[in-house]
Amino acid sequence: MTLRDLKISIQNNDIPDTFFIFECAADTFLASTYVNAICESKQLERTVVDTIFTQDSALSLVMGFENNFRVIYVDTFAEAAEDYSKFVNTAVICKSIDKKIAKLVSEYVIKVAAPKSWQVYDYISKQCPGLSEQDIADLWKAVGQDLHHLQNELDKIKLFEGPQQSRVAYELILSPGTKLHEMSNFEVVDAIFKKDIQAIKQYLLYAPQSGNEFLGLVSLLINKVKVALFAMYSTKSAEDLGISSGQFYHAKNNSLSYSQQQLQEKLEFLTSLDLKLKSGLLDIPNKTQINYLIIEMMR
Repeated sequence: MTLRDLKISIQNNDIPDTFFIFECAADTFLASTYVNAICESKQLERTVVDTIFTQDSALSLVMGFENNFRVIYVDTFAEAAEDYSKFVNTAVICKSIDKKIAKLVSEYVIKVAAPKSWQVYDYISKQCPGLSEQDIADLWKAVGQDLHHLQNELDKIKLFEGPQQSRVAYELILSPGTKLHEMSNFEVVDAIFKKDIQAIKQYLLYAPQSGNEFLGLVSLLINKVKVALFAMYSTKSAEDLGISSGQFYHAKNNSLSYSQQQLQEKLEFLTSLDLKLKSGLLDIPNKTQINYLIIEMMR
């Protein structure tokens, strides 16, 4: 099946009961979007699981997985099975497929190419018709051609209508006066999780000294680590956590540089730091607190 075939079957509401493997050439955002559409059409709840064999376990009956659409996110799909046809209502979203099973799963593979610029521009235009062609081009450039980041910005812009969308986009990320050192706490958290040394170095040159802003950054990091732990190592969905699917998968894809043990250690460190900050027991000067935090998070 091709991506075009799947799109047509979704439009006609006749999606086959089969196993899906989305092999993504770039970002997984597009594949996740199609999975959402499949779930909506089939009226199934999406559940992120760790293995295609989840449905075979006794626990699946207790958890109610028989009414869910199971999704597995993995870099390289390599799970061997005697019969893949039994994995209905299951999708794997990956970047590559292990050569040992490539032929066995070929009939279930849907190749997802990196979207072309005109396709992204068309998507942005439909989401936010108040943006001009120049706005759209600038927006795509500003988010670093990251589809997850793009969707987060579109969700903000869509809250407004007509010409206001262009003004909001300009104020949010397109203003010539917006410089890298004015990174928001959300962007700093992303830079820390991506271990983007250059962005962090630039941020540290202008890091705010306000205790309230630092406390806010710590709170965001605690939430990010918690979501990452649930996204990567549990069966909880975005809805279970009370967040958008975009935030859920952004946290998952953005946390690959940390192991489960490292995330748990970071959570312990951050919660202890948060308590010390709120109780006034942190014996570190304000001007070096941000350096201390980033060094510990980057270990």
